[in-house]
Amino acid sequence: MLRSLLRLISPTDHLETPPTSEQGIPPEVVDHPATIPMNPRGVHIDANHREWLLSKRLLHLKICSQQRCDQLRHFGIVTAGDLANVDPVKLARDMGAPEKAVQVIKRYRAAIRLAASVPGMMPRDAQLLIRIHRHSVRAIALDSPSALYHDLRRFAVSSKGRRMIRGRRLPSLRKVKNWVTACRTQGTGIQLRSAA
Repeated sequence: MLRSLLRLISPTDHLETPPTSEQGIPPEVVDHPATIPMNPRGVHIDANHREWLLSKRLLHLKICSQQRCDQLRHFGIVTAGDLANVDPVKLARDMGAPEKAVQVIKRYRAAIRLAASVPGMMPRDAQLLIRIHRHSVRAIALDSPSALYHDLRRFAVSSKGRRMIRGRRLPSLRKVKNWVTACRTQGTGIQLRSAA
């Protein structure tokens, strides 16, 4: 730790100049084919977000309680991808759960699917958006970031919102802006007009 502190405060004269290619072009100017593309608005398009999210364990995503994760694991549902592709009626019947469980499983499934469709979104954030009636990428894209953030804050102070949030933080306005931008540019790369 001391070494890194000394590196921060030491003069930078001892640093080498960056290497260049054979033609004398600095490496940061050379186009590298393996780089992640950026859309025109500067938002990172993460091609692996969907695969990463669907491979995560439910317990790590904290989309449901530890007890619910244990129940689902008993029936072979371990990852978010497992839950996103399950038949809710069959799973509820196999679990011996009441009819209400079908709706709960459908809500979990919808949150995972929405989060997998929007780069940078997690299922817990998607659950909040679904509760404020933003069920799809299109619904998020048609909304303005400030209106969406305002609705999230309003929901957070309601009794259902407090119960759902349970002491965690709301997504920031910057994160909401990134979601809206990603939803608007998804697929075509063309910016949609926001609803006034």
